[in-house]
Amino acid sequence: MLPQSPSLISVPAQGEQLIGRSSEAVVQLLHSTVSGRHATIERIDDTIVLRDLESKFGTYVNGTRVGRIALRPGDQVRFGREISYRVMSDGLRIIDAAVGIELTCKDLNLWGSQQGSQIILARNITFSVEPNSFVGILGPSGCGKSTLLNVLATYHQEYDGLVRIDDDFDPRDDKERYVKLLGHVPQTDLVYSRLTVRESLAFAAELRGVDSRADVERILELTELKPHAEKLCDKLSGGQRKRLCVGYELLRHPRLLLLDEPTAGLDPATESSLMAHFRLVAAQGTTVVCTTHIMDNVELFDRVVVLGLETGSNSKASSIGTVAFVGPPRELLTHLQCRTYADLYEKLARGQFEISSNTTADVTGPPKQRDHDTDQSRKSSRMAGQQRLNATIDLRRRDQNSLNQIGSLLRRSWAMIVRSHGDNLLRFFQPVALGTLTCLTQFGISKEFHVGFFSVVTAIWLGMNNAAPDIVRERGLYVRETLAGLRRDSYLTAKALQQLAVGSVQLLCLLLTIIVVGRSTFHESTWDHMFDTSVLLLGVPTLLLSYAGGMTVGMLVSTLARSGQSAVYWLPILIMPQLMISAVATGVSDESYRGNSPFRPLLTWSNGPPTDPDQPVAAVADGMSLFLFSRPASILLDSRATTAGWGWIADGLHLATLVLIAALLQYITFCYCETRWQYAHAE
Repeated sequence: MLPQSPSLISVPAQGEQLIGRSSEAVVQLLHSTVSGRHATIERIDDTIVLRDLESKFGTYVNGTRVGRIALRPGDQVRFGREISYRVMSDGLRIIDAAVGIELTCKDLNLWGSQQGSQIILARNITFSVEPNSFVGILGPSGCGKSTLLNVLATYHQEYDGLVRIDDDFDPRDDKERYVKLLGHVPQTDLVYSRLTVRESLAFAAELRGVDSRADVERILELTELKPHAEKLCDKLSGGQRKRLCVGYELLRHPRLLLLDEPTAGLDPATESSLMAHFRLVAAQGTTVVCTTHIMDNVELFDRVVVLGLETGSNSKASSIGTVAFVGPPRELLTHLQCRTYADLYEKLARGQFEISSNTTADVTGPPKQRDHDTDQSRKSSRMAGQQRLNATIDLRRRDQNSLNQIGSLLRRSWAMIVRSHGDNLLRFFQPVALGTLTCLTQFGISKEFHVGFFSVVTAIWLGMNNAAPDIVRERGLYVRETLAGLRRDSYLTAKALQQLAVGSVQLLCLLLTIIVVGRSTFHESTWDHMFDTSVLLLGVPTLLLSYAGGMTVGMLVSTLARSGQSAVYWLPILIMPQLMISAVATGVSDESYRGNSPFRPLLTWSNGPPTDPDQPVAAVADGMSLFLFSRPASILLDSRATTAGWGWIADGLHLATLVLIAALLQYITFCYCETRWQYAHAE
């Protein structure tokens, strides 16, 4: 930022203001490329109008030199070669020098796997991209477009060759630095359906460590979503959802934006509008690389990289992608001797083209900007862009700590839970219904152990049921947010705290139901034993630990599952052992508390396995139950535990140890699966 330049150019309701380097200018910009009388600005009705006064180095709006123009919110205005402002609701605010990255790919060979063997998918991919250009990667299915984009997004690592950023470093050598420059929008639209557009952007901004309020308003204006700011994301059209996904990435001011088939499945009008929007993003200081097979708006690209299929060149792969053309779209059909784009794609799919010999052809920036840019000025712009990036990274490192991320994630989860009216009804109906069933079936004498056991199983079930669909449902969103700086530990901690908060309310509903309904259905002795103060003091933390155990198992299943549906299928298999391998299900709940029967307290387990020679399977079941949460938890809820000394401490430690082991296993599994998710997210 230039210190001589005002940070805000206010535009009064009446009167024209002179902008320039001379002393008579109302807005004085002291830079050598700003003319003495450079431009004027005024407000006509509610519109800001800018007029260039035939300045030597020009006035540019979104990268295009202008004479007289009505400005819109989000437009980027440049006076001369260096001083840039962005149009906001309160006037023109100065911005740092914005410049996209310079990207070079040389002799890339992209590899993949097929039936356990490594095959080459595309070879000899060579091109370069200038800053602030809008570049299309075109070609038929199977030529390697998405794989190439995934290489640039760091998801696909199986390649050899050279990728250079700003002629400075290779992403493989400094991935942490590179991903801070990067925004990636996959083909699938990933949004939080139960948040409004404004809320969704605000939480995304918090997780990215940026000024949420100012940047949210900037993105709403830039993506033209301000009229829809209070609309829930699941009510947006396809084009609006895509704009929102792009907006998430633009919050960080990325220098490179990668778009994978962003207009697939959209109607022609929406497709045209989106492509024009991406062109605007590039002009405002971000290099945009986009894969597509839709040719209706190909002229909006500054340059295109066209891939074709080189057929019959590999015994393991029937076709291999390679570069057929690099250059401006207006030369594409002529170069490949085609009359229409349909002919072009047919030639590319059949390999009827001459492999591009101009492997170092430049994919240059917007021609209108390059007419006025020199190599020295581009170098200065890149240095300014790098300074802006470093400042952004430093700011993010200060603000984006784990506690801030956990707080943001919890607030976002709470906002979504509050709006999930149907889910909340089912969520809190479950403990009431299960507690009522427990009360209606355990009406006999001395049934307090049974009531405690079914309460434990209910707590475990609630934990599993709440957590099982959660992580797998948000997997794509998690991968995207890790690229934006979300920490794994923050995510898992926030998930656990959220589930524990919901579970605490559910357990409260369960206890209240048992107290209210059980007063009428339980035998008097059952009631007296169950609600003794010492039993309650031990029972509440026991139920919370049981819920936590079920929750960690549910999170483990959600981590491993391929879909939310498959995660739910595992729940009956996981809950039934907790129910069936137990003293209640096997009919030994009335045995002596310290006897040599199965499922007894841990301290008496050292006496040896059950001694009934007619029931050898009892020893097997007894051993299996040691790995189940329901065994120590139901023992702790037995009124005999608190009246038989301090032996219950061993069972408490047993339960806590099982929960910790499950949590550790879930964490290790989550860490292992992350890389696989990134590859799946890129497909």
